[in-house]
Amino acid sequence: MKEWEFFRLGDARSPVAKEIQKEKLSPAELGRLDEIMDRVASGETLKKDVKPLGDGVLEFVLHLDKRSYRMAFAELDGGLVLLALTYFRKTKQRQKESVDLAKERLKAYKHHHGMN
Repeated sequence: MKEWEFFRLGDARSPVAKEIQKEKLSPAELGRLDEIMDRVASGETLKKDVKPLGDGVLEFVLHLDKRSYRMAFAELDGGLVLLALTYFRKTKQRQKESVDLAKERLKAYKHHHGMN
């Protein structure tokens, strides 16, 4: 099983952890997030579950009780990096913003860790 890491640069607190905390997910929703992350890490997702967003960023849409989230991540060096967890809003502007944020974070992560 692959290991997950939350996006961060250096010793700074992870903005992804802040995003998750801000959403005030219930214990059941947090459990569902953990379950999905475990499925992704063990390669037990269906082909249609994971969608490429470009530049090495992948997406899994997480459907919870009354909300849906975009879980943007990348596979790097045999591990997984959670880049963003954003509330899914079906507006083109919001979708572009969340994809751009994930791409920027991946680029910064690679630069910080000396990857191409």
